[in-house]
Amino acid sequence: MRGTALDIGGTRARLLRFEASVVTGQSELWLPKRDEGESVLQWGHRRVEAIVELLSGWQFLDPDEQVATSCAGRKDAERESVTESNYASPLPNLVKLVRKSTGREIGPLFDDDVCAGWGHLQSPIGGLNPTSGPTILLTAGTGLAESLWVDGKFLAKGTYPRVYELGLEEALRTDAWRAAALPLEALRDLVKARAALAPFQRIVLSGRFAAPDLLQVWPKELMPGVDLEVYPLEEGPALGALVLKS
Repeated sequence: MRGTALDIGGTRARLLRFEASVVTGQSELWLPKRDEGESVLQWGHRRVEAIVELLSGWQFLDPDEQVATSCAGRKDAERESVTESNYASPLPNLVKLVRKSTGREIGPLFDDDVCAGWGHLQSPIGGLNPTSGPTILLTAGTGLAESLWVDGKFLAKGTYPRVYELGLEEALRTDAWRAAALPLEALRDLVKARAALAPFQRIVLSGRFAAPDLLQVWPKELMPGVDLEVYPLEEGPALGALVLKS
């Protein structure tokens, strides 16, 4: 894959350029925090302005180049705004305001969990390939993204309960475990809950699960018959967005 992609999380936004699915350039910013007494909507407007500034400073190779975007949060029907975010702010009129301010097209906004899965499948150093057995892929950021790979395809969102519906998201979010014990019990509970969907034999961790100081800490096996693999593929969601937009 070749092109530019934008990854918008709960705390930062990153622009990445890819050649042959490998990162060749990047720029990032930490998104503004919420001021005391500030409305959620006003906070979101300030974060949109920061994203516009990031895009304005990027050196595009093609003056008409479009940007593929991976974005956390619930989207509107046109996939041009984030209307709700559990751990951050809405991003009202994001696509339209970027277009108006920069002339650049960044829509539609793809879901970060779907993008993460496609990024791992596309990357030469990712945790999935077309012949992978049933796999649970988890990417930790401000929130938690999950993709389920079964019989050579991703299970469609909405066909199974989300992690928060299982009561496990809080225990698996980075803030819950980063300064404490690894969330191995919550991961085991997730595998058990997903057993009704497929006989998952491996779980792949990425994002903040794969911080450099943790790479040698995770066990190789989560439980009997279930391997645990960790991949430091920060560019996964951005690359997945590029796949989906192509």
